[in-house]
Formats: sequence, C-alpha cells, structure tokens
Amino acid sequence: MPAEELRRAIPWHTVVAWRYDASENNGMPDTAENELMLMLEAALNKIERETFCVEAYRRIGAGLRQFVYYIADRDQFLEEFNAHVAGNPRYPIEIKFYNDETWSDLQELIEDLD
Repeated sequence: MPAEELRRAIPWHTVVAWRYDASENNGMPDTAENELMLMLEAALNKIERETFCVEAYRRIGAGLRQFVYYIADRDQFLEEFNAHVAGNPRYPIEIKFYNDETWSDLQELIEDLD
C-alpha cells in the first residue's frame, strides 16, 4: 500500500470497465478487440502521475477488462482522459468513481491474495 499521505491525496477509486464477448477464445478478447484495449491502456498511461492518478491493478477475463486507479480529481481525470483518446475509436467503456479514502478496495484485494 502507498503511504497514507498519498492515499489521502488521491481518494477516488476509479474503475474503467470494458465488457466484451467471452464466448470464444477461452474467455479472453479476440485479437482486434485486444488491440483496441491496448490503445486505451496507452492513453490511460499518459494520465498517470504520482500525486494525481495511480494505477491500483487491472483484471481481464470472463468478458470483462478493468483498469483500476486511484485519482485526485474526477473532472480533471475525465478532461485528461478525453484529451488523450481524442481521435481514437470510441471505446465501449464505462467509468465509475467511488470515494475510497482508505483504499479499502485495494486492501481487500491484497488480503484476498494472501
């Protein structure tokens, strides 16, 4: 877990979710869709910086790919996100924000892995 000071500075648990057809390819996206997911990942990587947006984890499989971050400001995140995906194909994603000042979601994941 990051230091408490950083956790307090970026309290918004942010989930970027992409649902896809998992009926083939062992529950994984096909090659074309995966390429688009990699474009999205590259755009998200441009937003990351320690005091604003920190990646917590990502998941993929069974029809869902999630990029999970903790961020400082929702409006600024969306503004930067939109700037970095401008010109890209429209992504079939959903972005949700949750106030998680204690980073309990990440803590629960770490505990589950132990």
